[in-house]
Amino acid sequence: MDRSLMFDYLYSEASKLMEEYDPCKIKDGECERGRRIKKGTWRGWAAHENFCCYDCKYLTDNGCSVQALWCKLWVCSPDLEEELPLDFKIKQRDLLEKAKGLLVGRGSKEDSLKYGEAPGGK
Repeated sequence: MDRSLMFDYLYSEASKLMEEYDPCKIKDGECERGRRIKKGTWRGWAAHENFCCYDCKYLTDNGCSVQALWCKLWVCSPDLEEELPLDFKIKQRDLLEKAKGLLVGRGSKEDSLKYGEAPGGK
């Protein structure tokens, strides 16, 4: 499978995973991280009150404007990660393994295909 098709497949699978388990728990324009920061119970990095993507160049008023694979496979906090069921972690790990070479932090599909290393370094 070529890298572009692999990216599309992985992005689709990662989107399904995030939809099924909802680790961000977005409700009324706020994520779980934001709620915990406001309550003073947040143990993770970054003091911004909401969303790990708050300063991303691809963030618009309507959400993310690109297919960012890394963002679909990443959970922002050990706190939230610990609370997710084992089957989520196994599926996430499997997708991360398959995505090696296509992950560019906060990158679009085009960024990932351009800057991500192909499997085997080719």
